[in-house]
Order: sequence, then C-alpha cells, then structure tokens
Amino acid sequence: MNNAEAIQLLDTALDEFGRQSYADLVRRIERDPKAEPVCFEPVGASSTRYQLEIDVFWDHSPGGAVRVMGSIDDGGFWRSVAPLTRWQAINVISFVQCCPLCSAEVEA
Repeated sequence: MNNAEAIQLLDTALDEFGRQSYADLVRRIERDPKAEPVCFEPVGASSTRYQLEIDVFWDHSPGGAVRVMGSIDDGGFWRSVAPLTRWQAINVISFVQCCPLCSAEVEA
C-alpha cells in the first residue's frame, strides 16, 4: 500500500467532515449513536482502490468534544488488520453560547 497516497485520501475525507459545524456533528451522533461508520472506496492516483471509513462519536462524554476518526486500507490482509488511522477532535468551546468565565454572550 502506498502510505503517502492513503494518508492524503484519508486527510481529505477527514477535512470534509471536520468542516461541518459542531452542531451538525452532534445531530449526526444524536440521530443514531450506534450508527455504522460512513464507508466508501476512493481510488488513488496509482489506481489503487482503498477502503475508507469515517466515524463520528463523542470524544469522552456527551456534550463535550466530538471525535471524527478515519481509517483506510487497501484490502490487503495485514493492512486490513491494522489500517492507517487518524482523527480530529472538534472542540465544543468555540461553539458555546455563553462564555462562563466572563458571562458574555458569544456567537456560535
């Protein structure tokens, strides 16, 4: 498997999910907390077909940060057992409606 190509595809997919608002990601989790990961099969520049999964879930506890995790492999035995995995944590702080430290209203 071409790791550089796989990482590029994975990072692109994670960036797409990471651009969603915190509220949208929370709605996705709340709609079905046990939802299966989003799966698709992108084809890299080398013509290799990869299996990519993106999962969205609470990082530690509901109401906190949301974790967007992605895994990619080329279907080979060893890589499918241990796929390349990356994640992003979408922090709730930038989306809070009221700042508890200064009691000032902030926009989401």
